[in-house]
Amino acid sequence: MDHARSQSVARQSPNGDLPAIIAYAIAIPSAIALVISTYLAYATFTMSEVAGCGSGNIFDCGHVLHSKWSKTIGIPVSVFAIVTHIALITGLFFNLSDRFGAKVRSAAASIVFVAAIAASFAAIYFISLQVFVLEHLCSYCMAAHTCGLIVGSLALWKLPIASGMKRKLAGVSMAGIAIMAGIQIASEEPPTYKFETFAPVEDLRPEDEGETFGSPDGESSDVFSAPGDSDALNEADIFAAPVDEGASNSWAPGNSVEFSPSGVAMMQLMSGRGLALSNCSLLVISPTGQDAESTSTEPKQAQSKAGQLVPMIGGSVKLKSTDWPLVGDPNAKHIFVEMFDYTCEHCRATNAAIAIAKKNLGSDLAVLTLPVPMNKNCNPEINTASPAHAEACELSMLAIAVWRLDKEKFPEFHQWMFEGDAAPSYNDALAKAEALVGADSLKSELAKKVCSQYIARNVELYKRLGGGPIPKMVFKQTTIVGKFTSGESLTDLIKEYTAPQP
Repeated sequence: MDHARSQSVARQSPNGDLPAIIAYAIAIPSAIALVISTYLAYATFTMSEVAGCGSGNIFDCGHVLHSKWSKTIGIPVSVFAIVTHIALITGLFFNLSDRFGAKVRSAAASIVFVAAIAASFAAIYFISLQVFVLEHLCSYCMAAHTCGLIVGSLALWKLPIASGMKRKLAGVSMAGIAIMAGIQIASEEPPTYKFETFAPVEDLRPEDEGETFGSPDGESSDVFSAPGDSDALNEADIFAAPVDEGASNSWAPGNSVEFSPSGVAMMQLMSGRGLALSNCSLLVISPTGQDAESTSTEPKQAQSKAGQLVPMIGGSVKLKSTDWPLVGDPNAKHIFVEMFDYTCEHCRATNAAIAIAKKNLGSDLAVLTLPVPMNKNCNPEINTASPAHAEACELSMLAIAVWRLDKEKFPEFHQWMFEGDAAPSYNDALAKAEALVGADSLKSELAKKVCSQYIARNVELYKRLGGGPIPKMVFKQTTIVGKFTSGESLTDLIKEYTAPQP
């Protein structure tokens, strides 16, 4: 018994040797924090979504990981956490190994203490930032910080190091965290976006082109057609050749579509209310299959020239500017595609930058506005439910309904949806929409399937772009992904990316 006690006392000697049970108690939470930090570093470098942590009112990993506080001198703070926990675990290994002398084990204990206290101070600092500055929490970050608090407490309480030495080593840890905090405070906001490029269609190798959908003019690109009103629309056949019809009813050439008398009456009623039908011809097929005359009075040549084709994904997909929700002139000099969610915080910031670019470029700029709700109820690419996006599907379909009923009033509604710091409730948005286009017309439009079909098409495009974070500003060969806040820089990029190709 006396011999065992003397060994125990020896392990608690000034050399800093740790009891094995205390070492394991420190090593386990440190290893957990190491794994979490490694995953967060990957998510930050790639700007990818963090699994299982949506954009909620409280927990929003994306908001935290894409903030200025997520990096120091351009390096994700999770990388510093990785280094800290690797040093801590390595120090524990050297301290517990009998193959090293007393001086090495003592130095290892000091390293363990510095790393553990640094992890603890960092936890206090970053938890405070999340609570008081960002006002959002990252569940993964909180788990790693909890582990940091545990290892710091155990080191302070159980590490056999003299009190005076502990104070000196704690000062070193605190100085390191203070330097990092000072650099972060003094630094500017880091880029919260990234650029993705696509090779032009003509540069793709045959094996890279995938399935080909030919168009009548022989081009190798697809025209991504807008859905029509028919319940019989084949949603699986989402690509079709260009059509002259407008967004209200886009039918592929050669298809015979029979409108019921009530359907014709509804179209006439909508036309009388000011629905823009000038760019489309309504072909009514009689029960006998004979063609009736088009209700449009515009010459067919003029109709065929309405709008323009907007290329994306290297030009492999094109959208007709008159067939999709649009803010601006469909024949504008500069035109691009914006994918967003009215309930997305980063989308609101990007919309402000687009508004500045619109002011700078005036009528020369138009934006195809494609809402992509971050809600799994209408977007199968989303795996987790988030309270912040609870009404995303309904708000998006409401916007599409307003656009279909009155294209002139849609820009007002679209911009109104982005006013303020948060998205309006569905009830407030519904009241605004009814005031613009009329309650009865809106109710009739929302009762159709076409609004949800537009959402499905938008999601399909979102999927072809690789999914992931929004907003996305999509040009022919480049997509800007993430929050973009500089309207002046965006103006220059729009000019560059929409310039005519030589």
